[in-house]
Amino acid sequence: MNKILTNKGELEAVITKISSKNQITIPVKIIKQLGLTKNQRVKVWLNKKANKTEIKIEVLPDPIAALCGIFKGRSGGTEEFLKQRYEDDKNY
Repeated sequence: MNKILTNKGELEAVITKISSKNQITIPVKIIKQLGLTKNQRVKVWLNKKANKTEIKIEVLPDPIAALCGIFKGRSGGTEEFLKQRYEDDKNY
């Protein structure tokens, strides 16, 4: 990989190509550094500047993992719902 030192830190660059299906392969080393997994979503940004065009990739959080634990410590109301449902069924 080519390494470029900038005022924001070190950037790593690698050359890849577009497949016949118009897909770009992200090298394994970068995938591991970013902690990407199969089927994970990423957002691709196109940044056009005066003399060059850049493509940036933003790693998106797993929506299921982001929701884990949001109801922790709260009653979900399932038991109360089932009791009410049982009572309703008895009345019919």
